Amino acid sequence: MMEKCKAPSRKAEGIAKEAAAAPLEMPDLKSSAGRRDLALMALLHATAARIGEILPLKMNQVHMPPKIPIWQS
Repeated sequence: MMEKCKAPSRKAEGIAKEAAAAPLEMPDLKSSAGRRDLALMALLHATAARIGEILPLKMNQVHMPPKIPIWQS
């Protein structure tokens, strides 16, 4: 019988806060595409949804309160 090979376990390492925040600074908030991109990133972050679950959504299915900031560092 063959012995099972098991990969050595190691602790997962996170990324620096600056590296995590960098993509959020990329969208141009002066354009509608940039605001859309930031809203998609905020929705992905807030819900932990997969991109395949977010993309089929229609505008009338997403309700975001207007007074709450999209992203807080």
